[in-house]
Amino acid sequence: KWLLAHWEEQEEGESNPGWKPGLLRLPLEGEWELAAGGAKPEGRYPWDKAGQATTEVDEILRRANVNASGIGRTTPVGMYPQSASQPYGIFDLAGNVWEWQANYRDKDHDVLALRGGSWCLPHGLARVAERYDARPGNEWGDIGFRVARNAE
Repeated sequence: KWLLAHWEEQEEGESNPGWKPGLLRLPLEGEWELAAGGAKPEGRYPWDKAGQATTEVDEILRRANVNASGIGRTTPVGMYPQSASQPYGIFDLAGNVWEWQANYRDKDHDVLALRGGSWCLPHGLARVAERYDARPGNEWGDIGFRVARNAE
């Protein structure tokens, strides 16, 4: 709600005058996974092409802010141009911050999924198939969000 109310003040609003999204929301896990190129095979990262999976730590560090990078904090989106997901070209889906997902992970509706890994955890947790469950009130320094918008 805040972003929609302040859309024109943001870089995205200024660079798209006269256009405003109708709805912004958290993505569902399935949508996030699709944007990251799918969960199969199990060990893949968002930038991996079909049939390939990155295994060299140096290659991962060129594409994701994880604890082995030594940065020790979040980095600006787009700092890793080689992180573009395949085939959709979405940046920074691995590392940097865990991203809240819109769907609940339990029958009591008090736990949401986080996807993508973070700057303070090992690179293996930044793979597409990894998830972490958390209560919505958690405010850790390695949790953030990405908004999705419905197709118009």
